[in-house]
Amino acid sequence: SQLLNLPAGESYHLLPSPSGQLQELSFQAVPQRELSSGQVRVALHACGANFRDVLACLGRSFAQYAPIGSEGAGIVRESAADVE
Repeated sequence: SQLLNLPAGESYHLLPSPSGQLQELSFQAVPQRELSSGQVRVALHACGANFRDVLACLGRSFAQYAPIGSEGAGIVRESAADVE
């Protein structure tokens, strides 16, 4: 089996491959943005991949325009000033 390599840094996105092959998924490092009103930053510990995510990875759905793995669990590390 082949493992995906995580890029350096704390934040990254999972990207589908242009060919639509699940074996060619990759991670891309992204800079951390400033939090906007109402937002929190979560250290993700687990992420779910549902049917929409699989379709997006295969390039067979409008879902390709949404982030992959939008369901997850983790620990809140930071919050905007207006979050209680």
